[in-house]
Amino acid sequence: MLAREMTDEDEKELQAQFQQIDTDGNGNIDKKELMKFIQGTGVTQEVAEAQADEMMSMVDADDDGTINYDEFKDARLSSKLTDDKLIKAEFQKIDHDNNGEISKDELAELFNFTLGEDLIKKMIEEIDENDDGVISLEEFSKAMKKGTFASNFSKDKREDRRKLQKIAQSVTSSQNLDKYDQYRKNEGLERNAGLEG
Repeated sequence: MLAREMTDEDEKELQAQFQQIDTDGNGNIDKKELMKFIQGTGVTQEVAEAQADEMMSMVDADDDGTINYDEFKDARLSSKLTDDKLIKAEFQKIDHDNNGEISKDELAELFNFTLGEDLIKKMIEEIDENDDGVISLEEFSKAMKKGTFASNFSKDKREDRRKLQKIAQSVTSSQNLDKYDQYRKNEGLERNAGLEG
C-alpha cells in the first residue's frame, strides 16, 4: 500500500535510518545494535533491552534474530498507519467498487493475486469482527492499527515455507528411494537383501 507511494527521497531517508542502527553494516540489525541505538535515547540498559526484545518480536518477520531492511521498512511504514485520514485513503484504494467494504476479491487484488484463497479467507476472518465475510472501514482501521495484516501474512508465509521444505524433503527422499530401488533392481538385488561383498 504505502510502499508503492514512497518517493526516492523517502526511500533514501529510510535507508539512512537503517544504516544508522546497523553499525556493522552487514545489512541486518541485531539485538545488540538495536539496544545500543535505544540506549542513545537516554534510557537504561534494562529498558533498552526490554524495548529491543519487544521490537524484535514485532518486526523480525522471518524469525532469524535480526531485522533486515525490508522488515525495517515494513515496520516504519506500518507505524504511519495510525492516522485515520491515511487509513481511510488506503481503504478507499482497496475498495474498488466504493461500496464501503473490502471483499475477498479486492483483498486478493491488493496482493496481486499472489496469495492463495485460503490465506485470503483467513485474513478476512481475522479482521471481520461481525462475520459478514467482508471488511468494513472500522474493521480495516482496527486491523491497521494492530498490524493484523502484516502479522498474519508473515506467519502464514513462514508456515508455508516450512510446509514447502517438508514437501521438498519428502519428495527428495522418495526420489532417492526410487533411485535406490531402481539401482538394486538393475543389479538384480532386492531392497531387503543383505549387503553382498
